[in-house]
Amino acid sequence: MEQISADEIRSLLQTTSTEKNMELDTLLDEIEPIVELDRTTDDNLFQAQLGNQNIIRFGLKGIARIQSHAYAESVIITAIGTPGYISMGHGERSALLLPAKGLLDWAVGTDPQSRIINQGHSWKMEQIIQDGTGEVPGELLRPLNKTQLYFGKGLLNFAIKFILYHELAHLKFQHSGSTIEIENEADRFAAEWMSEATIDSSDNTGVERLVTLFGISAVLLWVTVPDILGEIKSTTHPKGYDRLYHVLDNVIASDNEQEYGMVWDFVARMLYVHMWNAGYIFDKDYGEHVKGDSKVEVNYLIDLISKWDRNR
Repeated sequence: MEQISADEIRSLLQTTSTEKNMELDTLLDEIEPIVELDRTTDDNLFQAQLGNQNIIRFGLKGIARIQSHAYAESVIITAIGTPGYISMGHGERSALLLPAKGLLDWAVGTDPQSRIINQGHSWKMEQIIQDGTGEVPGELLRPLNKTQLYFGKGLLNFAIKFILYHELAHLKFQHSGSTIEIENEADRFAAEWMSEATIDSSDNTGVERLVTLFGISAVLLWVTVPDILGEIKSTTHPKGYDRLYHVLDNVIASDNEQEYGMVWDFVARMLYVHMWNAGYIFDKDYGEHVKGDSKVEVNYLIDLISKWDRNR
């Protein structure tokens, strides 16, 4: 274990919105968390522990996998946004999406764990947070252009903030143990804090809010991946796909056409890619089911995951 300065965490969270910095200071002064980094565990470790000293514990291997996933998401989204993407042939589309495959394989496969164990760790958390570098192999990042690297770094940054606020919620509410209700409460706290910060922001363009919502979506998509792959059954945590849908449904403004369309579309496309890679079979009338509404499409895809999960 390695302790990192609480000031580093304070500095990171302050960039969510300067308008909420006083409120953030009050929260951190009330909780007085100690942040520890675990460089050895293979688990996706993000844990809060109440005690004489309140502890938030991060597993650096888990952060590295989220990092790789975030960059893969940036590749997919920028590829889809390429002019003429819809009319491209299969080969052209595959070429645009190819860098994402290696990143996703690295993020969700077993190979990265063994490589990280063998190589050890010389990098620090601030390397990932500040410059977007770290344990993910350079050969996977080199094909990415500046826009993809910038977008991936942003997704990772806000994903880590969501995790931090989630764990701070456990300490604030003095949660003991873990239940589905407790995890849902921590999710709501994190999502509402971050989304409310953007409402109070002086950014009138809405860009800050969109980036925040994309980041929240990114980390919730990550916790949905094990459900898609059928890897995890838990009685103490809600299903990843339930967390994904309900958190976003609570914070996405349904009356904001741009926000509603862009964020739900991002989630729908990412779910589809993960499910397609996992071998899901989609109904030939898929387009009719989703009716051109990205939120309806997300709900439809989650229903497929849920049915497959119940029938395992």
